[in-house]
Amino acid sequence: DVLDATVPEDAVLWPTQDDFVATPVQLTDAAADTVAKLLADAKRPLVIGAPVLANRKGRALLRMIETTFGVPTCISEGPRSFNDASLGAYASIAAQADVVLLLGKAMDFTVRFGGAPFRQDCRFVAIDPDGAILDRAAHARGLTFGCVADTYPAAETLLRRGKDVVFGDTGWLAEAHSAFYD
Repeated sequence: DVLDATVPEDAVLWPTQDDFVATPVQLTDAAADTVAKLLADAKRPLVIGAPVLANRKGRALLRMIETTFGVPTCISEGPRSFNDASLGAYASIAAQADVVLLLGKAMDFTVRFGGAPFRQDCRFVAIDPDGAILDRAAHARGLTFGCVADTYPAAETLLRRGKDVVFGDTGWLAEAHSAFYD
């Protein structure tokens, strides 16, 4: 009887700790180059990070994106959305953005599904680990570019691939910082 059988220990393939670790989905170099070019060509780009970036490591990555690209970044994590007091005058910056990178951030109610205050002609770029989230964004607002990749590796690849790209107006970063933090 199977229920009463004795199975030798070496006959069982036990999982190891590595069996429980997901293999990260990387952003391809070609996709990173495309995203970097879209941000570089924009006059007022904005990177909106996902709640998964709301920790020391994630905030450091966003600061490196700001330093490397001169593009303002923020994290949209709460239901208050554009009324989040911790983001200052976030809505005024969103209203001026011409290209928005949603870095692991779903196009959901916290960004009003890409509606106001975003401009009608604002272009959205999305990197998300979930293809269904990208599909929803494409149908809700439309995406200029979207690709499936895990948030942290995608940010790291963007930094690596975009380090030699010439980005636009550093005054825009200062204006955004003033709106976010003053």
